[in-house]
Amino acid sequence: MDNAGEIVVRQVHAGDGDGADIVFEFNGQRMDVSIFPSLSRPGQVQQSLEDRLIDLLARATSPDTDDDEYEDIVDEVLETILDAGSHIFSEAAPTPSTDGIDLHSLVFPPTHVFRLETVDDNATIVRIDPEEEYTSSFLDRDGLF
Repeated sequence: MDNAGEIVVRQVHAGDGDGADIVFEFNGQRMDVSIFPSLSRPGQVQQSLEDRLIDLLARATSPDTDDDEYEDIVDEVLETILDAGSHIFSEAAPTPSTDGIDLHSLVFPPTHVFRLETVDDNATIVRIDPEEEYTSSFLDRDGLF
C-alpha cells in the first residue's frame, strides 16, 4: 500500500461453501476478514449475506473467472466489508506516519484478524483470534500445520 487510504487486496481464499476470507491492506496494515456460512433459520427464503459473500469469493477464485469479473466481485465484497467495518479498521490501523517505519514493518505489515457476521440483519465486523480465521481452520483441517 503506497498511499494512506489506498486499499490493496492481497489474497482471496474460498472453498466449497465452507467459508472464505479476504486479506487487504488498510492504512499500511493487513486486515484479514473471514466469512463463515450462516446458520440457516427455518423459513429463510433469501440467501444470507455471509453465504452470498462466500459464493462470490468462490466465484472470484474460480479459474473460469476473467480478470474483469474478478475485480467486480472483489470490489463488491470489499464494499460490503468496508461499509460494515471501516471504523473498526481505522481503530486497528490509524493513518500511518512515514516517520520511523522500519524495513520489517514495510515487508511484514501487522495483520489484524476479523470475522464478518450478521447481527440483527446488519453486517458487523468483529475482531477474532488468528486461530479462528478461515485459512487457519482450513489448513489445520487438512493437516498442513
